[in-house]
Amino acid sequence: MFLWISGFLKDDVEDDSLKYEHTVRPEFEVAIMDILGWNSLDESTDGEWLLTGEQARQIGVRG
Repeated sequence: MFLWISGFLKDDVEDDSLKYEHTVRPEFEVAIMDILGWNSLDESTDGEWLLTGEQARQIGVRG
């Protein structure tokens, strides 16, 4: 399993194509898991996990 962050432009209802995508390098996985409250990648669910605005800001600074 790996972490991949993707996103859309805020309030862009006319365009639903991805505007951002980033695969998290292994050395940053622990910081991202800490922000999400996970102890390991095994604690995550398969599929998409929606970030809160605060989590996105923290990831932008730390990850």
